[in-house]
Amino acid sequence: MEGQPPEEYRVTITAPGSFRGRKSVTAYLSEDVDINVQSSWESPFQDIANAFPGAGLATVLGQASSSFSTQTQTASARVWKGTEPLSILLNLNFYAYANAMEEVVEQVAMLKSLALPTLIKGEMFNPPGPSIAARIGGKVGLNFSGGERISVVLGKGFAVFSNVVVQSVQVKYMNKMSKDKGAGNPSRPLVANVQFQFETWMTITKSDLYAIYGIKR
Repeated sequence: MEGQPPEEYRVTITAPGSFRGRKSVTAYLSEDVDINVQSSWESPFQDIANAFPGAGLATVLGQASSSFSTQTQTASARVWKGTEPLSILLNLNFYAYANAMEEVVEQVAMLKSLALPTLIKGEMFNPPGPSIAARIGGKVGLNFSGGERISVVLGKGFAVFSNVVVQSVQVKYMNKMSKDKGAGNPSRPLVANVQFQFETWMTITKSDLYAIYGIKR
C-alpha cells in the first residue's frame, strides 16, 4: 500500500519487554476517539430517615392528607461513591506498506497479547498489565519484579495515557491479501481494523487528567 496517513493520526502503544524485542506497536486512527469518565452517587440519608420507627406510617398519612411528607430536599442529597477509571475506545487501522507479516500480522498479535497472561512455573498465570505488588513495593523500598507498563500515545502527544490496562482487542482482517510466495511465506492480510478498548489502571484525579493532555496548571 502507498500513502501513509499523517503522524497526527498515528497511535503508538508501548510495553517495555512485552513485544519480543520490538519497542512499540504502531497503528492509525480510523474514526473518532471515545474517552469516557463516570462517577457513582447514592442517596443514603433518605434511607436512614425511613428506618426510624413510624416513618413509613407518617409518610402514608401525610401524603394521604396532602399536607406534608417525611421526605425532604436535604435528605435527597447524594454522596459520592467513587469514580470509574478513565475508559478509552480507539478504532485503529494497520496497513502493510512493505511487509504484511511485520506491519499487520505481528503488530496486531502483539497488541492482542497485552490482554493475555503468561505462564510461570508451568501452571500459574502471570496476569497482564501493571503489578500492584511492584507499585506497593516501590513505595516501601522493596523491589518486586513483574507487571507490564503499558502506555498509549495519540498522535504527536495530543493525549498520553500511561500505565493502562487492556480490556478488549477486537480484530477484523480485511479481505485484501499479499501475494503467496510459496512455502514459509503464505498470503497474509494487508489491512486490519481493530477496536482497542483500554482503561487507566487506577481512578485518576483532576491533576492526572490535565497531565494526560499536557495542560499546565
